[in-house]
Amino acid sequence: MRQTCVYRQIEHLIGSGDMTNELYRQAKTLLAQDRLTEAAAIYQDLANAGDVQSQIFLGWMYLKGFGVKKDSETAYRWFERAATLGSKEGIYRCGDYWFQRKDFKSAFEW
Repeated sequence: MRQTCVYRQIEHLIGSGDMTNELYRQAKTLLAQDRLTEAAAIYQDLANAGDVQSQIFLGWMYLKGFGVKKDSETAYRWFERAATLGSKEGIYRCGDYWFQRKDFKSAFEW
């Protein structure tokens, strides 16, 4: 059940289109096998290389605690990196981070 839920959520976040990048395919396969920690390591590499979609997904993994230790501050940092590269999803997630903390001024700035 968890595997199906995680798999659906990744499809929503990074799309279900043709992923030509081999690392994306590997990560997607690992997720389908419920090997979340290994998938997170691939997304970490891609995110560190500046891949915005991976930054968003890695942030989401930290937010939910899938394959990594749940850590909302680390999630925010990944969302912020994506936002600074122009990601609308990253901007939304940054605003939501502050909104959830009742810091409406900071939320509005995003």
